[in-house]
Amino acid sequence: MKSNFRDPAIHAALLVASGLACSSPPVEESVATDRQELEEVAPAWAQARRSPRHTAYNAAESVITSTNVGRLHTVWEAAVGTDQLIYRDQQLFATTPVAGKGGVIALAAGTGGFIWSSQDPAGTFAGFPAYNHGVIYAKNEEASIGVRALNGDELYRGPFADAEFVTTNPLSAVDHVYQIGTGRSAPSSSDLVLRNTVLKTTVIEPLPFATHADPAAANERLFVTGEGETLALNATTGAVVWQASEGSDAFGPAVLAGRVFVPTDEEGGIAALDERTGAVLWSRATTEPIVGSVAVTETSVFVPMAVAGGGVRVQAFDVGTGANVFSTALGDSALSGELGIAADVGYLGQSNGHLYAFAVSTGAPLLDLNLGSGPVSAPAIADGHVFVASASRVFSLGLEDALGAPTADPNGPSRAARLSVDGRYVAYESYASNLVSGDTNQQPDIFVYDRQTHRNTRVNLTAAGAQATDRSFLADFTENGRYAAFRSWAQNLGAISESLPSLFVADVVSGSIEKANVDSAGVHITTSGSTSMSADGRVVVFDGVREEKLHVRDRSAGTTTTLDCAALGLTRIANGVVSGSGQRVLFSGSNALGNDDLYVYNVANSALQVVPLGSYAPEIYRVLTLSTERNARFVVFTAAAAEGAPHYVYVVDRVQGTIERVASSSGSQIWRTPSVTPDGRYVCVTSDNPSLVPNDTNAAPDVFLIDRQLGTTSRVSVSSSGGQTGPQYGARQGALSADGKLVAFTTDWKFATSDRNQRDDIYLRDIPAATTTRVSLGY
Repeated sequence: MKSNFRDPAIHAALLVASGLACSSPPVEESVATDRQELEEVAPAWAQARRSPRHTAYNAAESVITSTNVGRLHTVWEAAVGTDQLIYRDQQLFATTPVAGKGGVIALAAGTGGFIWSSQDPAGTFAGFPAYNHGVIYAKNEEASIGVRALNGDELYRGPFADAEFVTTNPLSAVDHVYQIGTGRSAPSSSDLVLRNTVLKTTVIEPLPFATHADPAAANERLFVTGEGETLALNATTGAVVWQASEGSDAFGPAVLAGRVFVPTDEEGGIAALDERTGAVLWSRATTEPIVGSVAVTETSVFVPMAVAGGGVRVQAFDVGTGANVFSTALGDSALSGELGIAADVGYLGQSNGHLYAFAVSTGAPLLDLNLGSGPVSAPAIADGHVFVASASRVFSLGLEDALGAPTADPNGPSRAARLSVDGRYVAYESYASNLVSGDTNQQPDIFVYDRQTHRNTRVNLTAAGAQATDRSFLADFTENGRYAAFRSWAQNLGAISESLPSLFVADVVSGSIEKANVDSAGVHITTSGSTSMSADGRVVVFDGVREEKLHVRDRSAGTTTTLDCAALGLTRIANGVVSGSGQRVLFSGSNALGNDDLYVYNVANSALQVVPLGSYAPEIYRVLTLSTERNARFVVFTAAAAEGAPHYVYVVDRVQGTIERVASSSGSQIWRTPSVTPDGRYVCVTSDNPSLVPNDTNAAPDVFLIDRQLGTTSRVSVSSSGGQTGPQYGARQGALSADGKLVAFTTDWKFATSDRNQRDDIYLRDIPAATTTRVSLGY
C-alpha cells in the first residue's frame, strides 16, 4: 500500500490544532561540515606517513598496543617490489621503483592479492602516493601522474611542463593535491603546484627558495620549509600568510594543535611555531643529526636521528614546552622509512630489513622483527595490521595467530546484534563467559566483535576496566562502531539501585564510559523505553517511563532537553529515535483522536512537525516500533490496527511524501524494530507470515530483506545452502549494513556444524556471497 500524506487541508488542520504553522513535511537540511575536520578524525586512516594534518600519527588505530605489539607476525607477504605504500578502504597502493616499469600498484589489504598495476616507462617512480577523491597521485623524476583508484587508468599527467623533476611527494588535503618541483627559474627556487581535484584546475606559485621537503596542510593553510625558512600559504591561492626564519630544505613540517613543528638544522634542531603567526614558541637542539621527517601526537613530537656508527635514535619532546621526554636508540642500521605511530606504539623500518617498535610514552623498545628483505618502508598501521614494503616484498603483520580467532561454542546465549555502517563491527549482548578472558561476573555483557581482527571487546566495564556487577543489555550502536549504548543495573557503573537501570554510553576505542540518562544538572532521569544515538554518539534520545516524556541528551554540551507529552497536546509519546546527523528527533504520539502520528522535532530550533499517519492509512492505530536512517528521509515503523492485531511494516519517504506498506505478520508479536538503508532501497524485517516468500514451512518467525526498488522479498535467515530454521526456533532481530549486503540476526537454530550450544547465537548473512556464518564465537 502506498499513500501520499501531503493533503493540504488535513495537514493544515492537524498543524493548526497542535498550534504549529502549516508546512510540508521537512526535508533534512544539509549540515555544513568542515570536511578537513572530518578527514582529521576519520576512523579509516587513509595515508601511511601522513594523517590529514601531515603527521605520522594514526589516532584511530587501537588494536595493536604496547602490550601486544611484540606478538606481531607475518599474516601474508606478496612477492612484489614497491617503495612507500598507503592504505585506503582495505586496499594498499604503492609506487613501484623498477626503471622502465615504474608506476603504481594496488593490492588487497586482506590477502595481498594483486588488483591492478599502472606502468609508466617514462620514469622511475618512488616515494609515497596520495589518495584524493578516488584518484591515486604519484611522482617520478619527470612528472606527476594521477590514476583511477578503481582500476589504475591514467587520468592526469603533469603539470610540471617546464620542470626538471618533481622533488616532493604529493600531499592530499580535502579537495587539493600539492606538490613541489624544480622551478622555472632553475635550481635556486621551486614551484608549488596546487591541483584542485574537483574543478580540475591548477595554480602554480613560485617559492623564494629551493626545497626537497614535503609540505604539510591544515586549517586552510599550507606549510612549506626550505633553506632555513618556513612559509605559511593560503591553501587555495598560494598567497603567503607569514614567513618564519626556521626550517629545513630536506625534511618537512608536521602540524597539530595549533603548532607547526619544523626541523631547523639537519645537524640537530627542531622548533615549534605558532600556526597562526609563525612566532617561535620554543626551539631545541637534538643530540644527533636528523635523518627523517618528524611525527607528532597530542602530547609529544618525535625526531629520528642518526647514531654514530649505525642505528637510529628517537628523541621525543613535549609539544607544549619542548622539554625532553626521552631519547632511545633502536637497531644498528640506517633509517629506511618514516616514523609511524598508532595507539601507544611507534614504528620505524631500517635498511637492515628490520622493523622496530617502541613505547611512545617511555621510548622502551618493544619489537625487533627481521623481515629479511632489504630496507623496510614506512609502516601503514590500520585495521589491526602493520603494512610495510621492501624492494622485493610487501608484508602484512598482524596478531591473529597470537590472539587466536575465536572458534569455540559460546557457553551462553547471544542476542540483539547491531552492525556498523560498513558491517565490520558487530555489537551484541551475551550471557556467555568465554567470549573474552576474565569474564567472571556471571552477568549478561555487551560485546563488540571486529570481523577483520577476529577480536571480541567487552565494553560494559568501568573506566578502570572492572567488570559490571549486574546485568547489561544492548540499546544502540553508532554507525562507525565507536560507541555502544546499553542499559545496566550495575551500581559500580553508575546505576542508582538494583531496581532502576541506567543508560550508559561506552567508547569502544578509549574504554571510557558515561551515564546518559541525566538532566542538564546531572540528576538521574528514570528511563525504561527505547534508546537511539546519532552517528557520532553525541546525541542520545531515550524514553521516559509511562510514555509521558522523551529526553534528548547532548553529551558534548552536557545538556538534556525534555519533550513533555502534555505540553505537546498528546496523550502518549514513545519510540524516540534520532537521525544520524543528530539534527532530528522522531517519535510517535497519540493525538486527540486516539491514533498515533509521526512527529519530527528539530534539535536546532525546537520546531515540531507532524506526519499524519492515521489519516492516510486507516489501519494504523498504534505505532509499535520506529527507526530511521542518517538523514531521516526514510522512516520505517511497525503498527497495528488494534490491540493484539497483526502488525504491519511501513516506510515513510519524507521527501516524496509517501507511505508504503512493505510487510505484515500473521500474529501479533513484535520481534524487533525493522531497519532501512540510507537510500531507502532495502528494508529488513522480522515476520512470522509464511506467505512473504515461497516454501516458508518452518512455522516460525524469519528475517526478510525487502528490495523496494525491485519489489522483491527474500528470506535471509537461512543457511549457506538455503535451509530454513526448524519449528519452534526461527530467527529475529535483523540488522542491516548501510549497503544492504550484510544482515545480522539472532537464532538458536544450528546453521553451523560447530554450533552445539543449543542457545541463541548471532549469525551474519552475506547477500552477494550467499553465505551465512556465526560471529558470536568464544575462545
